Amino acid sequence: MLRWRTMPSGRTARRSRMHRKFAIGMVAVLSAALSFGILAQGKGSKGKEGEASKEAMKIEDLVTKGENQKAVELAQKFIEAGEVTEGLYLNLGAAYFNLKNFEAAIGAFEKAVELNPFGTKALLYEATCYHELGQDEKVMEAYQRAIDIDPADNELRYNIAQIHEKNGKLEEALTQYRAIFQANPDFKDVAFAAGILLFNQGKYADAEPLLDKAVALSPSDEQVLLAVGQNYLKGEKYDAALDSLNKYLQVSKNEMLRPAVLDQVAVIHEKKKDYAGALGLYDQILVLRPASDKALLGKGNALVNLKRYDEALPVLRKYMEISKNEAKKKAVADLIKQVEAARKR
Repeated sequence: MLRWRTMPSGRTARRSRMHRKFAIGMVAVLSAALSFGILAQGKGSKGKEGEASKEAMKIEDLVTKGENQKAVELAQKFIEAGEVTEGLYLNLGAAYFNLKNFEAAIGAFEKAVELNPFGTKALLYEATCYHELGQDEKVMEAYQRAIDIDPADNELRYNIAQIHEKNGKLEEALTQYRAIFQANPDFKDVAFAAGILLFNQGKYADAEPLLDKAVALSPSDEQVLLAVGQNYLKGEKYDAALDSLNKYLQVSKNEMLRPAVLDQVAVIHEKKKDYAGALGLYDQILVLRPASDKALLGKGNALVNLKRYDEALPVLRKYMEISKNEAKKKAVADLIKQVEAARKR
């Protein structure tokens, strides 16, 4: 998710949710903030830096109190008098932002850039304004100007990557993620974001080291554990998948996802021919979802494989009663005949 910079009022701009789909699905939600104290500082003009800086702090105080219109009016008086600093324009832009006058805010931030062309704060705030206006292209332009000034800003590169990903430019997103990862392997969330992107492309082997790094950085994060388990499962590394998915089940409080994850763990046990283990898991699912036709079929198949035919038949028949999958029901009807025949032997 994009890390939008916080306006000086302390209110974070509306965040744009990035959806990542993999088997079950997850969203990671993060935010970053800047402090008020930095804003009142900045380069001025006409030799009046000290006086104008004090006035910028007065304006900042009004913004902090939520008196944004008064802040705008006071700022305009000092601008007319030629008493300006980068900090004054930053606070004026913040006041306009809080009044939802994003175009005027952008104009103020551009003035701040003119006074301090080597600073990035104003450009990052501009990007937030363009985001509010739904202008992703302008967001990217502001970010590119900022990254040209400060190429080492990994949070900025992360935002650029997220926008590329949102717009379907996956290779461009990966390029940014890799640049961040190379510069700072411990940058939280980039390994996860890059790993999920590769997972969604079916590149499970490439995703593996990134997701492994993500779990090393956040060993108890249920979303990360689920992603790692999903990736191992797709790569047919069943023991590793079991380890991650079982850890997920231990830490997760998401009861909506639990049956689906239990089902995946049960399928892994079946693939390992551990039918007793699979049976126990299907029973857990049926406690949570008594009418789950998928769990009933899984339990029936596990009982058949264990040659517990007398127990398998009622389970399979119940499946036939509730399932609406006609194609599968034909196959299960044939299985029931086979089980009935096996009982007579």
